[in-house]
Amino acid sequence: DREGRVTFLNPEAEEIFGWTQEELAERNLHETIHNRHEDGSEFPQSECPLGRVYQDGTAVRDYEGVFFRKDGSAISIICSNMPLRDQGELAGEVIVMLDITERKEQENRLRKSEESLRLALDAGKFGTW
Repeated sequence: DREGRVTFLNPEAEEIFGWTQEELAERNLHETIHNRHEDGSEFPQSECPLGRVYQDGTAVRDYEGVFFRKDGSAISIICSNMPLRDQGELAGEVIVMLDITERKEQENRLRKSEESLRLALDAGKFGTW
C-alpha cells in the first residue's frame, strides 16, 4: 500500500521468504525483509531504490539486492517494481522478485576458480594465449 505495507503475497513469495500472507499482512516490506545489508549494517528505507516509487513514482527495473527470509538467512533477489495507482493517485507498488541465490553462488565459484587458475599460471610462469 501507500506506506509500503504488504497487502498481497503469492504462494511463490511465501516459499521464497518463509512468511505466509497472514504473517506479512500489514507489515512494512522493507522493514521486514530488506532492512539491512548482507554485512548486517542498517539499510534505511530512504536509501532503498525500490522506495523511489513512493517519493516520485519512479519504477525500478532489475534491482539486485540482498533480502532476508523469516529465519534471518540472506537470499539474493533481482526485482522490479511498478507504481500502483488508484484514479491517478499513488496507492502502492507491485514488486516482482526472482530468487537468484543459486546463480550468485555459481558466479562466486566461477570467480574463485578463475582466480585460482590465474594464480597457478602466474606462479608457474606459464604463458597463455
